[in-house]
Parts: sequence; structure tokens; C-alpha cells
Amino acid sequence: MLSFARQGHSVQQDGLMGDLRKIRVLCSDSAHFSVQKNMALMGPRLSVRYPG
Repeated sequence: MLSFARQGHSVQQDGLMGDLRKIRVLCSDSAHFSVQKNMALMGPRLSVRYPG
């Protein structure tokens, strides 16, 4: 996100750029429920992975 800020892109105002289907979030099984909830709000094609 820092690189976007340096280019004058605001994620809060303009949203995410690029192919959102490529975005993945890796977190532990004990991650807060809000991780999954926020990814669902960002779009149905985004996924959260819990590596075992």
C-alpha cells in the first residue's frame, strides 16, 4: 500500500487496483474473525487461506 501512496493512489478513495482475483490473505487458524469478514466485504472472488 505504501507504493500506491507514493504514486498518489488512495486505496480508501479509489479502491484497489489490478486483478483482485490474485489477492490472497494468509493467516493462522487463530486469526480474528474480522479477517474473513473483511475479505468477504471486499469481494466474493477474494480468499483467505489458513495454511496447515
